[in-house]
Amino acid sequence: MSRSADLYVKCSVSPVSALGVAKLAIVDMRKQLDAGIGRTVFADYIVCIERYLIPFLGAQSVTLIDYDKIQAFYEWGREKMGREPKASTLNTHNSAISRVFEEAVAQGFIAHNSVPLMINRGEKSERRHAAPRRSAEPQVEACEAV
Repeated sequence: MSRSADLYVKCSVSPVSALGVAKLAIVDMRKQLDAGIGRTVFADYIVCIERYLIPFLGAQSVTLIDYDKIQAFYEWGREKMGREPKASTLNTHNSAISRVFEEAVAQGFIAHNSVPLMINRGEKSERRHAAPRRSAEPQVEACEAV
């Protein structure tokens, strides 16, 4: 049997829950963080996965998660947050979901071309006001006095 046929049989015969794949992704990210090679944003991805992705998609077979299911997830997330999320929040959520799908592809649970499209329609973040400038002279004088 060819690799693609084997992958098709594996995906269609043994559906894997999003919870199982999400936990595999979390374990992998924690290992990388503990080894000092993981990206610091992995901690945010883990929070997103545990707080949003698992409660909504946990029992769903990862092979059945499609664009419509992702859109329903976004709507549910808006309701859970109680507000329209900013674009940066949606980017973090999209990256966390993508990380779970990357794990599913790596494990051979789904084919790369069946990963649903992630779209960011969040509000643009507003720049925070800068803190007032303070003179560095008091700190410099304190250092010179030592």
